[in-house]
Amino acid sequence: MFYKAQSLTAAVVPALHTALITEPKSLTKQPHEVAIDMAKDVQTKVGGDLAVGRVVGAFVLLGLILAAGVWSEHHAELKRWTDVLYDAFKYGLPALVGLIIGEGAAKP
Repeated sequence: MFYKAQSLTAAVVPALHTALITEPKSLTKQPHEVAIDMAKDVQTKVGGDLAVGRVVGAFVLLGLILAAGVWSEHHAELKRWTDVLYDAFKYGLPALVGLIIGEGAAKP
């Protein structure tokens, strides 16, 4: 959700293609070392980067929810909405932070 990653197919196909067309005699390293290097390259491409725009957008949305809660607090007829908006902010902020941290920790 908050990380952009290249598709697995787009990362694996070039590596497999290179592996299939390379002559074993032309390798400068042992085959298993080349395989490890190629696997690390694929892992780097698929790992993904933090989508800063999405994170900022999510925090802006939470800020708008908080601002709406503060605004509705000054209007007696919107008292029930004040509680709903504050609860949305109260539960949304830790959920957002947890999603960002959890997704980052699960990154390969």
